[in-house]
Amino acid sequence: MPPTHQTDVLCIDGNLIPDSVNAPPSLFGQHYLLGEGLTLGLASMWSPNVYDHVWDTFSIGNGSAYHAPRSDDPFHLQIDSNGYTGVMSADAFGIVVTMTVLRFLVNEKRSLKASIHYNALRSYAGTHPEAQEIFQALD
Repeated sequence: MPPTHQTDVLCIDGNLIPDSVNAPPSLFGQHYLLGEGLTLGLASMWSPNVYDHVWDTFSIGNGSAYHAPRSDDPFHLQIDSNGYTGVMSADAFGIVVTMTVLRFLVNEKRSLKASIHYNALRSYAGTHPEAQEIFQALD
């Protein structure tokens, strides 16, 4: 069952997209091949056990989406570029990876679509039970 994250002010649900193969073009736009490659590349660099998992795509009620590994086990992360080391759920890990890829596409490819998705996903991440860990990993 996909995660549901709530606050008193905002309720946005993460819903599994059954055919995740069709999700990357809508999330990463014309840069979907780059976005997918970066997603798996960053994930494997930050958490070595990521290769053991299938990735799903979740749509969120504010029009964006994110990828996350299918796992009930926590992920140990080490992000050398910002010094973050921690443990988080597969869902939170997927949000961190997806937001990082979207931020790259905004900065390097000047993608307006990625900017819109990044801001929507950032709002969603703020409602997540692991919001503090997510934002520490992104700093």
